[in-house]
Amino acid sequence: MRTCPGHSLARYALRPYREPDVPRAPFVAVDPERDGVHFQINFPLAARAGRERLTYWLTGDEPIELDVQLGLGRRTGALYEARSVRSSVLIDGVQVMFRERGSDRPMLSTDHPLAPGEVSRFRLTISAQRLAHGAHSITLVHVTPTGERFPSWSFTALKDGTEFSAREPAAGGEVRPRSLAWASGLSLPPAPQPVDGRIAAPAGGRLAVRIAVQPSSFACLEVPRGFVLLAFLDGAQVPLGSLGRAPHVELAYAQRFEAGVELVGLPVDGKEHVLALFAAADGVYMEAPADRISAAAELPQQIGRLRWR
Repeated sequence: MRTCPGHSLARYALRPYREPDVPRAPFVAVDPERDGVHFQINFPLAARAGRERLTYWLTGDEPIELDVQLGLGRRTGALYEARSVRSSVLIDGVQVMFRERGSDRPMLSTDHPLAPGEVSRFRLTISAQRLAHGAHSITLVHVTPTGERFPSWSFTALKDGTEFSAREPAAGGEVRPRSLAWASGLSLPPAPQPVDGRIAAPAGGRLAVRIAVQPSSFACLEVPRGFVLLAFLDGAQVPLGSLGRAPHVELAYAQRFEAGVELVGLPVDGKEHVLALFAAADGVYMEAPADRISAAAELPQQIGRLRWR
């Protein structure tokens, strides 16, 4: 097991609160001529985020401003087919309203079409007036209409302070040794294999599922990572059964969280519906001092997705 001498989460808290002097991070533009799927986030200069875009510094009630770019390369193939991407923002595991530049209407999500060789650029404003002083985990999740994950992002917002509020562990599930056979996934009991795609409509709007989550980052194996588990039904956050709306778990690299839950109230009306499950960093600093990625940093990972009609 690799160790990280001198790297403890306690050292990542910067006290007293003081916005750092950082070199101005240049605006980064997505090049649609490059192969692959593309995501880029830029923060305003006032965020003092630096080149990593992992810590957003707030003083007072100034809003959080995000400049987002999504793009597709020009190559042919399923990866590069035209699609729409839906963006949602969560603060400490709870989906929040935001405004998109050009619209005065608060929204929970926004959809942007993508075509090969094109870039969609949009700007989101999230109110920070109701944020308590201290550290907060911010997650920007992107999914397609079929529930497929598009590159997403997590960062830490520090508002006049650096301490995270206490997280209550998930009421249910169990921590087990890491699996070498399966990564994070979603299965339908009694079958143990992960499922990711179309299923029969849930009888009576009820569906028993089993979820599994394990860290993906190899950095500093013994450092615990905090995760929040997220469920989106047709783009809106819903409770993850008995675990609740935003259950929190902490795992070292050698560990895995598993839980069986029953989802209720699922729509069964003959229309297309998508359930997408994610795990995102929660209650951990995404950045260490000196503009380095934190040992506990984890980008959003998809647990699984289900579609039915």
